[in-house]
Amino acid sequence: MAELTYKLEVFEGPLDLLLDLIEKHQLDIYDIKISLLTEQYMLYIEEAREQDWNLTADFIEMAARLLYIKSYSLLPVQEDEEEDPKADLEQLLRDYAMYKRISQDLKDEYIGAQIFFREVVPTGLPKPPANYNYAADRLELAYRRVVSSFAAKNITPKTFNRLIGTKIVSVNSRILYVLKKVRRQSRVRFEAFFDECQSRSEIIATFLAILELLRAGRLDTDENGDDIIMILNTEVVR
Repeated sequence: MAELTYKLEVFEGPLDLLLDLIEKHQLDIYDIKISLLTEQYMLYIEEAREQDWNLTADFIEMAARLLYIKSYSLLPVQEDEEEDPKADLEQLLRDYAMYKRISQDLKDEYIGAQIFFREVVPTGLPKPPANYNYAADRLELAYRRVVSSFAAKNITPKTFNRLIGTKIVSVNSRILYVLKKVRRQSRVRFEAFFDECQSRSEIIATFLAILELLRAGRLDTDENGDDIIMILNTEVVR
């Protein structure tokens, strides 16, 4: 087994660790060398245990998942095989990388605005298997269109006074707004969630709310031409 190629660092979660390993070893996120990734991940886990770090269950769960994918990749491929755990992991990592990139862009741009950012919303509901039927790059482009459209609006003195007096918007409040809108209309265009936004903080909070609901499995997506459509995951939300 190869030696650990970097100093032991603290990561927020297993996905952050995996992305760091992918970058350090210059792996293709669209075609990951699962054996190398698993080997390096397990080295990190072993080293962390030797240093008596209290690893969360998420790290251990991901270790088991990587070992399963590695074992699965050694089996003969069946013609009618539909399951592809490696492809699912690659999609998960691409989506998470997109989420981190946009979140960092937002934090950098609005660092002085005291925007309320959150990590994960505890839903209190069973978490279903992740359903990645949406294109992360399309979601990112759609969001940037919303921001560009807002920036292009004519700001009158009256509007400006209203904007600077706007209270900071929490992600929690926008989660409730998004769920209510989807329940009422069944199918909602991504851009439609931002039609009534009156400030940049409201736009940011709304977008982060949508991302968290997608990550939690409470929203699914569909496509209608160039539009991304948000729909309720009825298996989770009643």
